[in-house]
Formats: sequence, C-alpha cells, structure tokens
Amino acid sequence: MWLIDSRRQKRGPAQQLVLPVSAAPILVCTAAGHAAVPAAGAVAAGTVAVSVTLTARQGTALEEE
Repeated sequence: MWLIDSRRQKRGPAQQLVLPVSAAPILVCTAAGHAAVPAAGAVAAGTVAVSVTLTARQGTALEEE
C-alpha cells in the first residue's frame, strides 16, 4: 500500500522516505514490553507530523514557482 500511495501522491525523496524510515522505530517499539503501544503511537504521531510538515512545505514551494 505504501508503494502505491507513494507513487501517486508523494513528491521528492523526503516525502517518499517518511514511511519506510519510520517502520524501523515502530519495529523496535515491539520490544518495549508494556510501553510498546504508547511508544509506537508516539512514533506514528511523529510520522504524521513530519509528513504533514513536508507536504505543507512542498505546497508552499510550488506556490512560489
């Protein structure tokens, strides 16, 4: 699903790498015991924040051109 979504909507290498790069910390969170779910949630929230920021910056850059 990531590959299909990435090809259609993401522009630039930074936007395309957000999800695969965040997959590693999510996998590491599985070893966190009782804190695994909150830790994975924090990583997921950070991933969304980074993605939204990159998308907003891309939109601003396109408007300036």
